[in-house]
Amino acid sequence: LGSDGFLKPGDPAEIAVVRKVFQMRSQGYGCRAIAKHLNEKGIRPPRAKHWCQQSVRHFLQRDAYIGHTVIGKHSRAKFERLTPEAITIKNTHPPIIKQDVWDECQAIGKQRRQSHGHRNSEGTPLAGLLYCGRCHGPMYALQPYYVCGNYQSHGTCNFCRVPQDASLRAIASKIRDKVLM
Repeated sequence: LGSDGFLKPGDPAEIAVVRKVFQMRSQGYGCRAIAKHLNEKGIRPPRAKHWCQQSVRHFLQRDAYIGHTVIGKHSRAKFERLTPEAITIKNTHPPIIKQDVWDECQAIGKQRRQSHGHRNSEGTPLAGLLYCGRCHGPMYALQPYYVCGNYQSHGTCNFCRVPQDASLRAIASKIRDKVLM
C-alpha cells in the first residue's frame, strides 16, 4: 500500500509486458500470435514455462489491469468460492491499462469468438473427431480449414491443416460406401 491507501503497481518490466499485450491485441493480433511473440522474446508468463493462446486470453480478461479487484471470479484447487457471484470492487488501485483500450480489446475478443462459429451457429460437424497426423493433437475449425490445436494454442506443431469441405466430402463418401452400400 502506498501513502494514499491504494495498492501500488508492481515491477516496471512486468507493467511494460501488460501494456505490450494490450497494445498488440488492440492492433488486431490474435492470442496465438501474441503468445508466439512473447515466447520468442523470452518473456515468461506469471505461472508457466511458456505463453499459450489460452493464457493470453485469460491475461486480457483480468480486471486488475483497469484498477479493479474481483473476488470470487475463479477458485483454485482445494479452495471454494467465497461468494456465489463474483464481486468487483472498482478503483482499488491505479489502472495500468486505459479503459478505452480495455474495452476495445474485450470487443475484439467477443467479435472473434462469434465469427469463428462459437455462438449462434450450427458449429462444425467434425468437432472433437479429428486429430493431427503428426502430433496427434485435436484439430479445430478455423474457416475454411481444420487446424492442429497444438499449433493453434502452443505453436508446438507444424501448421497442419485440412480443408473442411474436402474432409466432409471424404467422410460422406466413406459412409455411403460402407454403410449405405
